[in-house]
Amino acid sequence: EAKFTPKTADGTVDVTFTVDTTTLEGKDIVVFEKLYYGDVEFAKHEDINDKDQTINVPKIEIKTKVVNKDTNNQTADPKSKTTFIDTVSYKGLVPNYEYTMKGTLMDKETGKALELNGKVVTAEAKFTPKTTDGTVDVTFTVDTSNLNGKHLVVFEKLYYGNVEFAKH
Repeated sequence: EAKFTPKTADGTVDVTFTVDTTTLEGKDIVVFEKLYYGDVEFAKHEDINDKDQTINVPKIEIKTKVVNKDTNNQTADPKSKTTFIDTVSYKGLVPNYEYTMKGTLMDKETGKALELNGKVVTAEAKFTPKTTDGTVDVTFTVDTSNLNGKHLVVFEKLYYGNVEFAKH
């Protein structure tokens, strides 16, 4: 609700809602308004089909495919450095907002994040989609000389600001 004292007969007032949308993916939320003076209802706007009253909570999905940049396959030669390109497909993003895709290389055998020289191997890409669905590349450059026989998997998380929106 918002309490206000109008300065003119016509105008606008903002009503701010704070809603936990974590369980509302893929749903439309419609705002109904009623205007009161004291306890008396003077007007209302309750149209379930009004697009101007509707907020869509998109169902955001991501999936990935990683390849060796030099060979375009999913193997790495045991040399000093290998560059992997993880192409992340996304669905349901809001165009023209900046997102961050953060990736972590995981050791498939241990199920833990891969550490090299005491640091977890991560990469990220900031991007601003032009459409709701598309792809973004996250690039990892890794010293693979001591990784003979390892199977690596990339885990990705999508963020808007500090809020995690999706993971794969």
